[in-house]
Amino acid sequence: NGTANAAPTNAEAPVEAVAEAAPPAPETVAEAVPAAAEAVPAEAVPAPVSAPAAVGALPELGSKMAYVVEPGDTLAKIAGKIYGDQKRWRDIASLSGMDNPNHIYPGDLVFYSLDEQSQNFAQTYETVKRAAEVVREGDTLAAIAKRVYGNSNLWKHIWRQNDNIDNPDKLTAGMTVYYVEKGSMSSAAFKKFSNLKIAKNSTTSKKLTTAKKNVKTFAVKAASV
Repeated sequence: NGTANAAPTNAEAPVEAVAEAAPPAPETVAEAVPAAAEAVPAEAVPAPVSAPAAVGALPELGSKMAYVVEPGDTLAKIAGKIYGDQKRWRDIASLSGMDNPNHIYPGDLVFYSLDEQSQNFAQTYETVKRAAEVVREGDTLAAIAKRVYGNSNLWKHIWRQNDNIDNPDKLTAGMTVYYVEKGSMSSAAFKKFSNLKIAKNSTTSKKLTTAKKNVKTFAVKAASV
């Protein structure tokens, strides 16, 4: 699909423009935010990705998983969160069918493969605790996103958690919608990454200690010869 040719040459930081600085999406693409006062036809918006109903109920390895782009994200940062390896941004770009990996905006959906490297992240991401918000008269997901996140552009974050909503502009007053509280997803992902990093550092430290002991023992034996 031309993704590899379109990607930046610097694999460590492939996306120069972070999501929070991106211009608004064109009206013709699915990422355009629905206006609170105007109804968007259901066929004009993509189907939401359902949140799992049960804790720990991940699909089989190799499954295609969704991630909602957050403000400040780049593909390299997302790859770091998911795989613990920023160089795997190309995998995300390819699986997401992206022609230009520099063009990502908050609320976009990108996809990654569930494997041994991403399993810990997926477990945290799919089972993070959700908050509830009661729909008010005239509410849309964009309006609710503005209320709970301070940014109407993040309405897809809420839509992803509510598979019973067909049209983000047509909500029934009194119904309950669920959302992940601001910052909780990043905190959970950071905790997982930190634990992984600590484990790796601990293993490395043990190896260095063993190596130092071996060197010291060899030096003592050599001196006695």
